[in-house]
Amino acid sequence: MRNAALSEADILAQIPGARAREAQARTHGLRATSARYDRTAERVVLEYCVDLAHSPTRRPSTK
Repeated sequence: MRNAALSEADILAQIPGARAREAQARTHGLRATSARYDRTAERVVLEYCVDLAHSPTRRPSTK
């Protein structure tokens, strides 16, 4: 079963939360390297890359 379409107001209401999640992901080094829509699954598929330069678990350089 397919969900009802979201109204423009519903989409715009999600933007502040999405921006907050993106800011948190950025501080943890999570960045999408690609995104595509899978029609069969009706989902957006993201491929992530961990940015070690901004990761809180980054190990200090031994150089």
